[in-house]
Amino acid sequence: MKLNCRASAPEALNLFFFHDRAPMRLDSYQQISLPEQTSRIYGLSGSGGHLLQAISSKAGDTGQWAGIQYYGNLQTTLFSLADEDPSRPKLVGSTTLEAGRSRTGELDLSPVLCAVRIRSVACDFSERPYSGSSLSVSRLFLLHAGVEIRPLEPGCRPVSWINSGSLETEAVNRLPRPWMLLLENLGDVTERRISPGWTLYCYPNPSSGDVPGSPPTRLVIEATLLGHTCYYPISLPPMEMGTLCEMDITIRRMGTSDPDLPAVSGSVTLSHAILPWNEAEPQTVPFL
Repeated sequence: MKLNCRASAPEALNLFFFHDRAPMRLDSYQQISLPEQTSRIYGLSGSGGHLLQAISSKAGDTGQWAGIQYYGNLQTTLFSLADEDPSRPKLVGSTTLEAGRSRTGELDLSPVLCAVRIRSVACDFSERPYSGSSLSVSRLFLLHAGVEIRPLEPGCRPVSWINSGSLETEAVNRLPRPWMLLLENLGDVTERRISPGWTLYCYPNPSSGDVPGSPPTRLVIEATLLGHTCYYPISLPPMEMGTLCEMDITIRRMGTSDPDLPAVSGSVTLSHAILPWNEAEPQTVPFL
């Protein structure tokens, strides 16, 4: 069996083999080290169909799995943004197997983490009194960003959030990698389009509009124009696990006074694309 990683291969992979019929009891569990794993793995002790669920972790980190007896137990596994590193994100993947048959399939591993990137940005104030002015970008951050998630639960949506309505600077800075949610002192944006590659990270949020109690994640550009601080909040489209939202942005007028208020119509024009995670070259590792 081949292991296809849509990111850097993890230190270790936890393999859970469950019977595929309710109540989906655990058949066997094993942790393997990657990419050094070379020995054959025998994961099925029972007959019939099985679900193989894989979750990455640090090598030797097995204690948290001690109580897993059924697939439902594993579905409660909580991922935290504090434990994520975009250069080697936590990965999950699953496939089905049949006991006693050749295991020549593939297991695809995907990050749970999502990335949001400004591919290009420029100003166009040509129809404004401040035509030709530059925009000084002081901060770029995410509002309503998911920081904890249970990726194996149906629906896969965050269970806790950060920056709910405003930038929670202290909470962000307590994270091991605050730059995943906040970038500062980014310089001037002018009429000349630049490709800065500014990138932020969070967990997937399926919300697509301003539904009470379920707001979308927003990318916010905080900037100074004509000596005034203003904001350009951009609601992100629904994103699935392991995806990248790339944006080309043109700023056309003064922003809002509140980072959680929708941008004034016509103040920002943009195009975006939802792409597979591409923070590292995909890797293929033979492991079964």
